[in-house]
Amino acid sequence: MFCNFFSFFSQIAKTFDVEMPQKPDAGLDAFLHHASLHGGCKGNRKTPGGFGTLDELMEILTLIQTKKIKKSIPIVLYGKNFWDNTINWEYLIKAGTVSKKDLDLFTICDSVEDAFTFLTTKITGTHTGPNF
Repeated sequence: MFCNFFSFFSQIAKTFDVEMPQKPDAGLDAFLHHASLHGGCKGNRKTPGGFGTLDELMEILTLIQTKKIKKSIPIVLYGKNFWDNTINWEYLIKAGTVSKKDLDLFTICDSVEDAFTFLTTKITGTHTGPNF
C-alpha cells in the first residue's frame, strides 16, 4: 500500500543488472521521496518524527485540502500522545487556520489494528486510478 520509489527502482535496477548509485544525489532522492508521498500511493502513515515528518504531513494535507490531489488519501498519524502534544489541533481551528472539517483528513491511532482497519476501509473500492 505504501510506496518507496527509490527502493522500487533499486530493485528494478538489480533485476536488469543496472548499476544504481550507492548514495543517490540529494535532488533525485528528494524528488523520489516526495513523489512516493502522493504519486501512486493509496494511503499514508506518519509515525513520530521531526521537521521532515511535519513537512511531509503538512504538504500532503495541503494538497488534499486544496484539491490538488483529486481523491482523498487516507492518512494515519500513529501515536496519539505524540501528535496531540506536537500539534495543537484545536488551537488551529480556534485561530481560523484550519476548519474542523479539515481534521477529518486524517485519523490518529495507537494500535496497528486500528490503523489497518482505517486504511483498508478507506482504500477498499475508492482508489482505482491515479491520484492526480
